[in-house]
Amino acid sequence: MRHIKKKNSRKARKPAKSAKVSNRQNMYIIAGLLAVVVISGIMLSQTDLLMAKNGQMMDSLEKGAQTDATATEDQAVKASIKIVNSPNSFYTNVPVSFIWEIESDAELQIPHTALHYDTRSVPSPSSYTDYRLAGRFMDGMVPGTFSDSITILEPGTYYYRAHAVVDGMEIWSDEQTFVVTNRFG
Repeated sequence: MRHIKKKNSRKARKPAKSAKVSNRQNMYIIAGLLAVVVISGIMLSQTDLLMAKNGQMMDSLEKGAQTDATATEDQAVKASIKIVNSPNSFYTNVPVSFIWEIESDAELQIPHTALHYDTRSVPSPSSYTDYRLAGRFMDGMVPGTFSDSITILEPGTYYYRAHAVVDGMEIWSDEQTFVVTNRFG
């Protein structure tokens, strides 16, 4: 007897790869839509920065920047900083507290103040990085009093100043010194 093959018989086929491509394409479409939404949100928030108080658009970013700079120059905040409590000498590996005070003719938030120190004197610092070591960086309200505790591991003579950025200006206390010695020996 002869076997007759049926025309409708089919062998099991592997699933088509087109389904995977389709899923990947869907992922790209979703990622693209998310990117558009995020970029639109960023652009909307930037548009708010260009709006004047009366709701009209400003001519340019530069015009706004010039207005802000002029206002700052006309109303410069006067501020000073001084060390109010500090040791003259102490031992290595022992935490020691320093207290400084920032006076200001306006009450405002400052982005930075810290105690900066080094084993070499810096007669006229131009940047907080002129001193190689620093305590904890802080922000806060001025006028105000700030404190920090530092621990020195190496003996020697150290030079230090309190530093702050007030209304965009860097201010420094007078430079002072302390001596650190080993407790034993």
